[in-house]
Amino acid sequence: MEAKVRFVSPLERVLFLRTVFSLRELDTREMARVAQHTKERFFRKGARIFTRGQPVESLHVVVEGRIGVEGAEHGETTMGPQEVLGFLSLLAQWPEGTDAVAEADTTTLEIDADDMNYMLEDSFAHVQLSIRDMAKSMLEERMEIAEGTYLAPAEGLLECPDRELDLVEKLLFLRRGTALQLANMDSLIEISQGMVEHRFRAGEVLWRPGDAGGFVCLLVDGTVECRIEKNGRLFRAGPGYPLGNLESLAGERRWYTATAEGPIVALRGETDAFLDILEDHFEMTMGFLAAMARGIITVQSERRSRETVEVP
Repeated sequence: MEAKVRFVSPLERVLFLRTVFSLRELDTREMARVAQHTKERFFRKGARIFTRGQPVESLHVVVEGRIGVEGAEHGETTMGPQEVLGFLSLLAQWPEGTDAVAEADTTTLEIDADDMNYMLEDSFAHVQLSIRDMAKSMLEERMEIAEGTYLAPAEGLLECPDRELDLVEKLLFLRRGTALQLANMDSLIEISQGMVEHRFRAGEVLWRPGDAGGFVCLLVDGTVECRIEKNGRLFRAGPGYPLGNLESLAGERRWYTATAEGPIVALRGETDAFLDILEDHFEMTMGFLAAMARGIITVQSERRSRETVEVP
């Protein structure tokens, strides 16, 4: 018997996208624009949607049916209605791709890479929601960080002087040791000029659980002990790590006690000011979103690997 192809009306697309995608707080006008960029796709049982080793070139919001998925942000699972396939892989341009096969006749709403880029450039509200939701996802993963983890992506990139860092030194550090490698010089200068250098003494507490966020301390020199009170875990952060960035982007409060292990040099940047700069520099915005997406996929993959090893 021929399968009945589902027709998703324009109004239904808007209502459906509002419940499943990082769009729920967009106003009706913006949501309608997003819905215009979706394409209805129908996959018969057994049809291949994505293939491992090939780049993901679109995302799919599942309307009806089931999709068996393996790889990237999804791990090994089955996806159904009100789930999104391939969003992080598309943003991250994840080189390994993912496998996705329809396990039943399936209807999706598809958004390809060009349309997604257009939507993000057209609506910074969409960018902010994507950043916030990815930050919340990464924060949930980070809260389960393994005991003794050391986070220091920029070790040895800058020999920190006794005097205050000048603009050139700040620019070099931002370019080499952060997720802003793709940012142009104008945007980097704006960010650098807005960052204030802070120096902390050994034993000084930067913040405690429950303190307000809203800013990042980008560590230039020294290490910080981070103790999670709810589970007693301890991790450490060093040069290049944007301490406090996740909860600030997610709109959450501090969740650990941060204590300087020795003298610390850090650059403090206000989250709202950073978002304002992103709004004016789309290429940097896409580079930052890609870096966030890659970070989430990597951390999730590492967690699944640990869980596999831990299973008796």
